[in-house]
Amino acid sequence: MSNSITATVLEEEPKKAVASGIEVQSVLSSREEKINQNAHAQLKNPFADPAVETYYRNLYASVGYECDKAFDPAMELTEEEERRIVLKLVALSACLMFASLQIDRGNIQQAVTDNMLGDLQQLQHRQHHFPSFSERINERALVMCIAPLFAVPLIGLIRWWPGAGHKIWPTYVLNTLFLGQPYVLAIGASWCSRNSGSVRQRSISAAVYNMIGQIDNIIGINIYRTDDLPLYHRGNMQLFFMTIATIPVLLLAKVLLRGKKPL
Repeated sequence: MSNSITATVLEEEPKKAVASGIEVQSVLSSREEKINQNAHAQLKNPFADPAVETYYRNLYASVGYECDKAFDPAMELTEEEERRIVLKLVALSACLMFASLQIDRGNIQQAVTDNMLGDLQQLQHRQHHFPSFSERINERALVMCIAPLFAVPLIGLIRWWPGAGHKIWPTYVLNTLFLGQPYVLAIGASWCSRNSGSVRQRSISAAVYNMIGQIDNIIGINIYRTDDLPLYHRGNMQLFFMTIATIPVLLLAKVLLRGKKPL
């Protein structure tokens, strides 16, 4: 009898051990799954972390954030709702920024006379004649080089001539001539368009070219700074070297595209 009981106990012990192991594994798997779910939730919504929520709630309250009452860390959006919101925000922001940049164009900045409309019309004629000329002779890169070749000696004089900024009328003439350099942006736009192999590529190249043009305006606004007053030696030197750099860039583009697309 004793031997029978002992044998039964010995048989039950491994079963209990196995069952206990399964329970432990189940508990560990459940905890791991919960940890993964929490980590995923925090990646999707950083405010799911109580420490993050507390930090930002106190921060918003301390600075008097106007949208503090709208702060809802538990709010979550579906992927479709998030996609629609992001699309609206990106599209609206892009349109607003593009319109803002277009308003303050370089031509309008220089329209300081009382017959601004006439000046703008004259600028438009100038923009029209240079692309037409490049199309007529079937040459874009070299025609675009006219602008930096025209501007380099002028900005060089503005920067290094001792009378620049001191002798009023000669300085005025130099600045006027420099600002009146040939406008070749339209040639570049037509060049990109002709080199695009499809409507899709043309739309992308036009957008990229236009964005680079807008970046050019942003950089230009930051060339002249108050710590460079009154003669802007640093700013004029930067313009000088950027103008020179334009020439090899255009020639390199011509060489790279030779035999492939219109140059």
